[in-house]
Amino acid sequence: MHNFLKQYIFRAIKPYGTFAAVLLTYVTSSLLHGLNFQLWATLLTIGVWSYVEYNMRNKLAQIFSACVLVNRCTKTCTKHHLGHNKLLTLFINVIFSVMCIINLAYLGAIFDASSQLQTEGFSFKHTLDKWYKLDYISHWLLLLGYIFNWII
Repeated sequence: MHNFLKQYIFRAIKPYGTFAAVLLTYVTSSLLHGLNFQLWATLLTIGVWSYVEYNMRNKLAQIFSACVLVNRCTKTCTKHHLGHNKLLTLFINVIFSVMCIINLAYLGAIFDASSQLQTEGFSFKHTLDKWYKLDYISHWLLLLGYIFNWII
């Protein structure tokens, strides 16, 4: 499925813009998983997060000349002055790792394995109620990440 989405959706749409390609890829993936709001909301959030993170990492890699790209540089990277083991590079990668952990825990909170509804899919209200109880923290971080990306 990953290869299909990458080749026939993402790469076909990418000439029209990366955001459109990411969005359409995750919407297609959501539709292939069925019309389940819980999965749709999760996949769409992951898609937007991946777009913002990709752009932030590219900009930070250019600004600091550091190996912090989404696609890891080779061990003998000649494009960046700050390699994998430099303090700033490690700090930036740890920050993105922590954001990823928070995001995945937040998104996973809506999947309640102890409930009978798990096999049928949870409702729109269930998903939003769970996120409301968590103060929409991942979505706020996403907005802050987008603003930071826009500023830099």
